[in-house]
Amino acid sequence: MTEIRGHVGEWAAVLVSVVAAVVAIWQARIARRQAVSADTAARLAERQATAAESQVQIMREQLDAENDERIDSRRPQFEVTASRVKDAGQNQPHAELTLTQTAGRALRQVTVQAAGEYVEGFRSGRADEWGLHAVAGEAVIDHPLVA
Repeated sequence: MTEIRGHVGEWAAVLVSVVAAVVAIWQARIARRQAVSADTAARLAERQATAAESQVQIMREQLDAENDERIDSRRPQFEVTASRVKDAGQNQPHAELTLTQTAGRALRQVTVQAAGEYVEGFRSGRADEWGLHAVAGEAVIDHPLVA
């Protein structure tokens, strides 16, 4: 009987070892699954962070565009509604332009400059009814413009 008891003890030790090994394997598989899940969660979090950064960039661009549009809508805009060029004598061309403010608040004074390869400046010695004074390359309109 002592022999049986000795063998039972050995079998019990083997059984405990087998159960411990099974539990260890089971825990290792759970740990591996958790590691895979954690890795997947980390990749998803990284993608979400990248998407959030992209959304923030898009929102900034939208805000900038809205701000630019708001500023542009308040900015005065002009249109040349009529023009003619005539010879003012001594081979000096004279340009007459009708400038109309088409948008924005009415301005008290506007400075117009002519520039280009063949522009030498405005040639005028008097102010007309609109207060147009000509100087070399620019004209100042003192009369309030109405939109």
